[in-house]
Parts: sequence; structure tokens; C-alpha cells
Amino acid sequence: MKNLIKVISSICLLVILCTCRKEQDPFTIYDNGNTIIPKVTKVISNSEFNSSLINFDSIDYTLTLKKSTTSSSINIGDIIISSVGDGLLRKVTSINQGQYQVKITTEEVSLSEAIQKADLDFGLTSSTKSVFFEDPEILYIAEGVKLNDNVKGNSSINELLNSLTINLKLDGDGNLQTLEDQILLSGTLSIDQSYNGNIKIDNSSLKRFYLEYNFEEKLNLSVTYSASQISLSKEILFLTVVSKQPIIIMVGPVPVIINPVLELFAGVNFNANSKITTSVNQTFNFKTGVTYESGSWTNFGHVDKSFTFNPPTLTANANAKVYIKPKLSLKFYGSIAPNLSTSIYTQLSASATDNPWWNLKAGIKGDIGVSMKILEKNILDLSTNLFDVSYPITQATGGKPLIPTLNTSTPTIIVQTSATVGGNVTSDGGATVTDCGIYWGTSVNPETTGTKFQIGSGIGAFSTSLSGLNPNTTYYVKAYAINGVGTAYGGQLSFKTLPALNNPPSIPSMPGPTNGAIAILTAPTLTWICSDPENDPLT
Repeated sequence: MKNLIKVISSICLLVILCTCRKEQDPFTIYDNGNTIIPKVTKVISNSEFNSSLINFDSIDYTLTLKKSTTSSSINIGDIIISSVGDGLLRKVTSINQGQYQVKITTEEVSLSEAIQKADLDFGLTSSTKSVFFEDPEILYIAEGVKLNDNVKGNSSINELLNSLTINLKLDGDGNLQTLEDQILLSGTLSIDQSYNGNIKIDNSSLKRFYLEYNFEEKLNLSVTYSASQISLSKEILFLTVVSKQPIIIMVGPVPVIINPVLELFAGVNFNANSKITTSVNQTFNFKTGVTYESGSWTNFGHVDKSFTFNPPTLTANANAKVYIKPKLSLKFYGSIAPNLSTSIYTQLSASATDNPWWNLKAGIKGDIGVSMKILEKNILDLSTNLFDVSYPITQATGGKPLIPTLNTSTPTIIVQTSATVGGNVTSDGGATVTDCGIYWGTSVNPETTGTKFQIGSGIGAFSTSLSGLNPNTTYYVKAYAINGVGTAYGGQLSFKTLPALNNPPSIPSMPGPTNGAIAILTAPTLTWICSDPENDPLT
């Protein structure tokens, strides 16, 4: 009997201990143990939050709530979570009870403190619009940027970013009336993208963070700088896309709130001493991202590319880089955690001392930054370059071109009102001669005081007959030739047209007395009319 009493007592004690332990268990288990949430994590529904909220100070995150069942259940040390707006994830540090309201002071807290164990995935595939950027909204679009005509109110993010038309001015001093500091970018841009991510938390510690970015970019971009000298480094935002609805990933009862923001930037780093025009049609497909696991970061990247181009036109040294940069930021509960940017660029380098003297290349540069405090306070933030690769597109065929070399031909077939003039281009200087001819006039330096007469183009001799000249007059001629570098002149020569022909006087007419006159005085007065074509004196 005593033994039976001992057994029963032991069983009762065990039941009591188990019951007490269960009541003191600080966690709630979900998904067969795959998700564990601390009991200090309190989720406030949208309706409860909106009906209880009196004031929310967005600077120090102090909440003033009506006294209610919701506010009464919150204790110091609790972690409160709400999916209202950008989401709320805060830890309660103090509570001041009033007669009708409760003032709650909070501080930052990480997701790993609110979740004891979880494994959550997030992302967007190119074929979906409901997972990431659900119901995308254009928050900002710059003047000169136009969406394609097929975009509708319910278009997906990738439909919005298909065949954007870009006509942008990057201006140095902010005054669009001063043209010498402006660079014009024009073309089309298409972006097709997908993202995948994973966050794994165990024992209230971040065990794994993974972000993968798959991206296809097609950019047909023309660059024009029409002044003579510039030094400009500038970046402008031309498009911002957000999601009207945040991504909500449920981890047990806890809503993880992610708001994506996609920004598109255009930028230049320009140092040039001449006018420049060029265009490149480039396509990049790349996969890149980062992984945090086992206490360390690793990054990865793979790029495929293709290019077509128009060779640049320039005449002097230059170092010019033009880029388009998409930047994706993911805001967890309103705080930016990861942001990934990829600059797709075209770079032109030119130096008169190099051979080849210019080269054109295209490249892509990826950077990532991860602010870890919203995920795990004990892990340092990450800011790193993922890759920077460039590929040669084309280059000059030799050294820097010069102005053409030519001479002025000696005028020939000189008569009273015409002469044959011309020149000979002996070298194009390494750039095509697009125009050659003669300057002529009655004063020295006819290239500034006379008349230009275009005769031809290219290398070799050229000539023409000048007509309508004045007799017995001195004329000056100088040959010229123009290529992409500038204008060259031959030597100045002169010639004099022949005097006008000296014709005999005309036959006398109107004699007086008239021929055959009779019975006239013996002392007649004889008169006649006669002229000379050159107004020579008559005797």
C-alpha cells in the first residue's frame, strides 16, 4: 500500500512539473516544429491597431493607444508587430498608463529576436506579378522618359520596364540655356528581372541570408556632347517604381513585411576636349547575389553579353563613361535591409599619344549593401562590389588622326573672265576628307575675305573653272580640305586675268554734209559720230 501511494505521488508530482513547465514554455510551435515564435512576440491585427491607435511618433516610435484589451496585453519587453503601412517591428521599453490611454515607448529590434525559428522564401519570377511588386506603381518618372504604348493600369513590373524611351539631358550647372555643359542621352531600355531570397533563423539567430538577382537588360543608347570642352560627373534619378501592396510572408502568426523599391538612374563621368557622338546597342544577361551562412559572406555572379555599335566621332583626348543603373531596395518593416545596384556602362577612352588612339568598351558593375540590424543585430553590415567586368567593343585603327595635307594647284587657262583653279589632297590625315575645294577673292587670305567653292571630297587632285571674273584683275586662291579633325589649307597663290580685247573703232556714220551733197558753201563744217569699244581716245 505504501508503495502504491509512493507511485501515485510520483505520478502527480511529474504531472505538476510537466504542467508548470508547459505553462512556463516561452515559445509557441507551428508547422510541426519548423516555425517557433517567442510568446513575447505580440502580433496586432490591422483592425486592432487602427481602432486603438491615437498617435504614432515616427521619429522616436512612441505609440499612444486607447485603453483596450489590446493595449492591456502589451508588457515591457514584448515585441510588437503589425502589417499596417510599411509594417511595424519594435520592442517595448516602457509603458505609461493613463486614465484613458497608454503611451508605449519602443526601440529597434531585429527579426531574429521576434522569431525563434523559421525558414522563409521570397521572390519574383519574370512570369508573375503577384508575388513581388504586386500592383506596381510609378512613384516618379522624369521628363524625357516615356513608357511604351502597351502599358496599362494592371501591367506587371516587367511590362512597365519594357521598351522605355529615354531622352535625358545631364546638365552641369542646372541651367538648360547653357549648352556647353550638357550631355544628351537618348535610346531605349528594356529590363526583365527576377529575384529570389531566403532567410533562415534558428535559436533566435540568423543562420542564412540569401539574395539572388537574375537580370536581362537591353540598352540602345546614343550619347551626344556638342560643345568643345567639359568636365562633368553627375547622376540623376529618372524612374521610381514601388508596390502599392507590400509583400506579406506569414511565419506562423507573424507577418514579415517587405516593400520593394526599384529606382533607375542615369549617370556620366565625362572629361573631354572635343565634340563626341557614339551609340552602343548592348544586351546583358546576368545572375548575381550574396549568401550569408556559417558566419561568413560569399558573393557570386555570371554574365553573358552581346554588342553592336556605331564608331565614335571625336577629335581630341577624352575619358567618357555613361551608365544606366537599376537599384533594387527591399524594405523590411520600413527599414532598408538589402539593396542591389547594377550599372550598365559604355566607356570611351582617347589619348593622342596612344596607338590605337581611342577604344570603346561596355561593362557592368554590381554592388550590394545589406543593413543587418533589421535581420540580426550581431552581424556587421555588408557593403561590397560584386563584380566589375568590361568588354572591348571596338577601337581606332591607328594613332590619332591629323588634319589633311594638300597643296594649291597653279591656276591655268587664265583669260579675261575665267580661270581654272584647284588643289591636290596628298593625305587624309587618318580621317576621311569630307569636303575639299577653293577659297578665292580679290584680297589676300581669301579663306576669311573671299568665297568658298566646294569641288569634291577624298584624296587626290581636284579642279574647277571660275567664271564671271573681271578682266585685268588680280585674284587670290587657296585650296582647303576638311576631315573629322579640322580644316587644312594649301598655299596662297594669285593670278591676273587678261585685259579686255582692244577692238577697232566703229565705221563712221551720219556724215555732214551727207554723201552726194551739191551746191554747198566752199568752207563746209564736217561732222561725224564715232566711238571706241574700250573708250580709247580717237584722233
